Parts: sequence; C-alpha cells; structure tokens
Amino acid sequence: MSELGERRRAAVRRLFELFSTGRWAQACDDLLAPAARWAVFPSSVAGERTLEEHRRYLGEIMTDYETFHIVPTQVVGGGADSDDIVYCAAKSQATHRHMGKYGQDYIFAFTFRAGSSSIVHVKEFVDSLYSAKFFTRAAKAKAKL
Repeated sequence: MSELGERRRAAVRRLFELFSTGRWAQACDDLLAPAARWAVFPSSVAGERTLEEHRRYLGEIMTDYETFHIVPTQVVGGGADSDDIVYCAAKSQATHRHMGKYGQDYIFAFTFRAGSSSIVHVKEFVDSLYSAKFFTRAAKAKAKL
C-alpha cells in the first residue's frame, strides 16, 4: 500500500467523522476540491450537484436532524499512486426531527485529484426505495408545521 493511498482512505474516514459530528461544512471545505461534484445514484433519486449546490442542499437537509452519524464499514482502493478511486461502504444512524429514526446503507466511490488526497468527485449510492419513501413522508410532515 502506498502512502498516498493511505492518505486518501484516511480522507474518506475523516469526511464521515466530520459529518457525524455536525461539521459537514468543514468536511466540504477541507476535503473536497473547489470544483468537486457530488452525485447521488440512482439518478432517479437525485442527480449530480456542484460543490456549492451540495453545500446548499446539506445546509437545508442537515438542520432536519437532531443527530446524524455515518460510519464507514469498509474503505478500499487507492492503494497504488495511479489508483485515484477509493470505495467505501457506510451505514448511517440518525434522528430526524419530524420522522424519528433514520438510517440506511450506502456505497460511495470517491475520485481523487491525481497525485493528491483532494476529492474531486463523489458517487453516493443510496437505498432508493427507502430514500424515496422516507423523504416524501418527511416533506409532508414538515409542510404541516
């Protein structure tokens, strides 16, 4: 394993640590390149956002959670200096202000700038059925307030 590969895997673990401690904005600032893009798959769930669009989205959505934790369960890849992608399985556990318990499994693919530990693209694969049901109900609950 290369030193660069370990720095990249550490960056992924750090991103989730910051999200889990309410410092998602710091995660974006510290770990994502200014021109980074964040895509949520399948595309029927969301789509792709620029970093600024993703920051705005997080600013809106994260205020709906009393607690939010996402833990990487497996982080692989990035082992060779020429391997710019790190894959991660993760699980979230959270308390939504209007809906209560929330949690799902994810798969992420993080693409790094060549030769660096700066993330330039994120592919987030979510449980589409769970997400659609949960966030539709959450929007209806929020609209009633």
